[in-house]
Amino acid sequence: MIQKFIFCGVMLMTALANAVTAPSVVLVTMKSISFEPKILQIKTNQSVEWINKSYTDHSATSDDASFDTGLIHPEKKSKTVVFSKSGTFKYNCSVHGKAMKGEIIVTAEEKAH
Repeated sequence: MIQKFIFCGVMLMTALANAVTAPSVVLVTMKSISFEPKILQIKTNQSVEWINKSYTDHSATSDDASFDTGLIHPEKKSKTVVFSKSGTFKYNCSVHGKAMKGEIIVTAEEKAH
C-alpha cells in the first residue's frame, strides 16, 4: 500500500514538473508600432514567433543579423526562430526602424541534476 502512495506521489511530481516548464514556442505580438512584450526572456533552445495584429506590414530584424523574419503581413505569423545560444538579441522592424524595437534575452537552459 505504501508503495502505491510513493509511486503516485512520484508520478504526480513528474506531471507537475512537466506542466510548469516553459513553452517551446513563445509568441510576440506586433501592435501598431510596438512589440509586446518589448523585452522577452527565454531559455536556450526555445523558439519565438511574431504575430502581426496591426494594419500594416512589420518585420523582426535583429541588429546583429542573426535573424530576420522578413515582412509579416497583417494577421499573419512569422516563421519560427530558434535561439540556441545565450545572449541578448536586440531587434527592430525594418519598416519602422528604431521606433519599433524589441529585445530577447536568452539564458542557458538549466540542466537536470
